[in-house]
Amino acid sequence: GGTLLVDLGQSIFGAGSFAVVPVVGGAGQFDVFIPPGAVGATVYGQAAMFDVGQPSGLALSNRLQVTVCP
Repeated sequence: GGTLLVDLGQSIFGAGSFAVVPVVGGAGQFDVFIPPGAVGATVYGQAAMFDVGQPSGLALSNRLQVTVCP
């Protein structure tokens, strides 16, 4: 369960798109190219994972906010 806190219409992967990240031992890694003009930009993310203990079978993380610094 959980609440979707990000707008998939604003996805950096295209409207309605998302990225699939493999998780090993409870941790995952996702590398992103950050263009030089992105300094000062703020982006948001949220993780979802399959969880049979949830009524929908899906669990959502808290929102992640990242501001690009020089």
